[in-house]
Amino acid sequence: MANLRYTEPRMNVILAIMYAVFGILLARLFFLQVLSPEYSMLAMGNAVYRKTVYPDRGIIFDRKNRPVLENTMTRDLMLLPSQVKKGDMADICRILGIDTVEYRQRIVNAIVKNGRYRPTVFEPALTIDKFVKLQENSFRFEPGFYLQERPIRSYPYHAAAQILGYIGEVDSNILRRTNYFYQMGDYLGLNGIERYYERVLMGVRGVSYQLRDNKNRIMGAYEGGRFDTAAKAGRNLRTYLDMDIQLMAERFLANKLGAVVAIEPRTGGIIAMASGPTYDPNLLTGSERRRNFSWLLTDTARPLFNRAIKGQYPPGSTIKPMGALIALDEGVITPEYGFGCGAAVRSGARTQVAATRRTCGGPWPIPATPTSAISTASPLTSRPSTTPGKGMNGGSSMRTPSAWECGWGSTCPARTRALSPTPPSTTGSTAAAGTPATMSSSASARAR
Repeated sequence: MANLRYTEPRMNVILAIMYAVFGILLARLFFLQVLSPEYSMLAMGNAVYRKTVYPDRGIIFDRKNRPVLENTMTRDLMLLPSQVKKGDMADICRILGIDTVEYRQRIVNAIVKNGRYRPTVFEPALTIDKFVKLQENSFRFEPGFYLQERPIRSYPYHAAAQILGYIGEVDSNILRRTNYFYQMGDYLGLNGIERYYERVLMGVRGVSYQLRDNKNRIMGAYEGGRFDTAAKAGRNLRTYLDMDIQLMAERFLANKLGAVVAIEPRTGGIIAMASGPTYDPNLLTGSERRRNFSWLLTDTARPLFNRAIKGQYPPGSTIKPMGALIALDEGVITPEYGFGCGAAVRSGARTQVAATRRTCGGPWPIPATPTSAISTASPLTSRPSTTPGKGMNGGSSMRTPSAWECGWGSTCPARTRALSPTPPSTTGSTAAAGTPATMSSSASARAR
């Protein structure tokens, strides 16, 4: 009895410890089986396949309500590196026509780019033959490899590549820059209108849950599609572009470097914007996109460079052609008329003259005449100048202007002498001299 009296407290302590351990185990088991979402999500992942439904991007129309691009459906082979099985390599290489070195390199690149637990496009825009073979054996490759439908762009006009831009898959840098607004495998606009109006054209992704059996074969919609969400297509965009004028501008720039921009004066809308050389925008869609993009990027003609908005060109005197057109319309001048530019910069009493002057049909060297001997008359008049050193009161001697002081027109005396041994008549010179002055006043009045 004495021994039992001493051992009974110890047995009670041991029983209490055992009850506590069993209680903790039961509580943990209840938490894992009922309360914890971890294993329920894993079980759901094994039985239910979550498929992302990508929306159709918005269509872009020209000013005549014609679609300048369209959406077509393609299939991509997606890769989930953490779920790849060792036996997949031989069959995937055989179907895609690649070797084992490229297969391993693609998987390594996917892990470095997006990690082991994020899906990555393994083979974009599958051909019909490859898609059929992968579809027949998809249950063998899932969940490491699976097929994903995706809308891509097609361009029926094969034009307006620089202004429309192109789309491409997001990478880790874009994910960080957009605070993971996109998911791996998403496509977004990378250039042109596609990039500027990305939020308008992109749409909203949808989700479809499908039930699978123990061999990863799709058995149908999960819970009758109760938890599915439909994809919402992007909004359409109507522009000022006129594809007829755009095609004409690109034909003018064939085999040339330059740019053409046509603007509606009343609204400022861009009717056409062409850059030369250009490229077919369909080259940056489909399975050959990567190879075509590398080729365009290394082309020395730089077809990806939009010279219409990025090229640096010195501006011209746009008012001069307008004034000339008004003068021609009023009959003040003829198409053969012209006048020369003095090519001098005056600063106080000093005048700096250019080394050569392109007048009277070609560049002419400046004669060894002092700068002060240059005529101070208006370049519009082509009148005889006053001999230097003689003022109006001290008498003046008139001289005929030399070729480097004359203009482009046929009224230039020096040019007339060069073309004909007979010197021009005084009457002809006087009439030619008076014509520009009349043009100047009439053109000014018309411009006002």
